[in-house]
Amino acid sequence: MSLILWIDDDTDQLRLYSELLWRAGFHVITATNATAGLDLFARNPVDLVVSDQHLRDGTTINVVAELKRVKPTVPVIVFSGSLEVPTGIELADLSVTKGAVSPKELIAEIARLLTKA
Repeated sequence: MSLILWIDDDTDQLRLYSELLWRAGFHVITATNATAGLDLFARNPVDLVVSDQHLRDGTTINVVAELKRVKPTVPVIVFSGSLEVPTGIELADLSVTKGAVSPKELIAEIARLLTKA
């Protein structure tokens, strides 16, 4: 069973998507900030990361760059509530706009990236 790390400072989003992913058959660990997320990533055999684009304690691009530096083959999805595309987003394997994809579509994308990795 794949282990997914979800980093988001919105605890409601974390609960919602953790439950959805768990029901889809994934194990999920969560972090509410970049520092905790990077720590969990370093200490766990994470298969895929989803990170909110806007984190209080660090830019997502810096987080994605660090994730890729530590484990370059782990897929990273940036989950954004904004239509603006930040510079450096190409480091992520996928960028998804909240509300633009259904939970079912997001789960399908996660599964696709996991089989590709």
